[in-house]
Amino acid sequence: MPDTYYTKIMWAMACVFVIKSLFLAFYVTPLWDIPDEIGHYSYVSDIANGKGIPLLGQAKLDEEALRSFYRNCESTNKGCESIGKSNWIAQHPPIYHIIASVPLKISMMFTKNKNFLFRSTRITSAIC
Repeated sequence: MPDTYYTKIMWAMACVFVIKSLFLAFYVTPLWDIPDEIGHYSYVSDIANGKGIPLLGQAKLDEEALRSFYRNCESTNKGCESIGKSNWIAQHPPIYHIIASVPLKISMMFTKNKNFLFRSTRITSAIC
């Protein structure tokens, strides 16, 4: 009987942690404020859009994400340097990005809101 009680407590704590992480990912952490987020998003976007796993040296950053990134830099006066158009994140193993493409693909079925889509890949990080 005590094992069941502690198991329920642990599951409740895990759920609170996931909910807190999702809240932080969607409402607190500014878009593109996470290091290399634009590269990771573009990697996931390629997979979700059926382009397959991007190849290093050939992969490009998502154009809409790139425009959003530069708009964000201008509005926050961060003085972002030009990051080019090549996706340097393509060097990473694909398993995380394949998993992260699932929430993005599901989100794409329900909304066209780019700010939500850009953040939807954070769901994987909040859960894992």
